[in-house]
Amino acid sequence: MQPAEAAHPLCSNGQSTDGVYPKANYSFDLLNTPPDLAFDAPSGPIALHDYFEPCAPTSRLLISASVRPWCGTCFGTSSTTPQT
Repeated sequence: MQPAEAAHPLCSNGQSTDGVYPKANYSFDLLNTPPDLAFDAPSGPIALHDYFEPCAPTSRLLISASVRPWCGTCFGTSSTTPQT
């Protein structure tokens, strides 16, 4: 399976060809585009489209960690994960 980017270019003449978020068949499968999820954060709401930069000179990695207070292992892991 090829990633969605192989289907069509995401950047043309310095502009996104898809707007604020890729137009794709959304899926959580490997090498596919997830839906444009939004989250509440201490600094205010954020969404995946906030990080969609198809014309950026280099790629960035976005890591999203979700923790529930009743999950001791999850909470412990998140507290030791560096904030980057």
